[in-house]
Amino acid sequence: MNRPTDVLSFTMKEGRLLGDVVICPAIAKTNAARYGGTFKSEIARLVTHGILHLLGYGHGRKMFDKQDKILEGMNYA
Repeated sequence: MNRPTDVLSFTMKEGRLLGDVVICPAIAKTNAARYGGTFKSEIARLVTHGILHLLGYGHGRKMFDKQDKILEGMNYA
């Protein structure tokens, strides 16, 4: 699809870094309003989502359960 997205993850192939997570603040703001959250909680969700991708998780129940557990631990659930 050719449309803006909320978060992208780019894996590093060298060194000790996992990679980069890039977030579109405009889409995050739209998502927060659409789903009834705050901008800050949406950013937390997107950062967590991006990092889980860098750790090898793909979209699925296991990833979303892990994401929810992390966000709950940070009081963003």
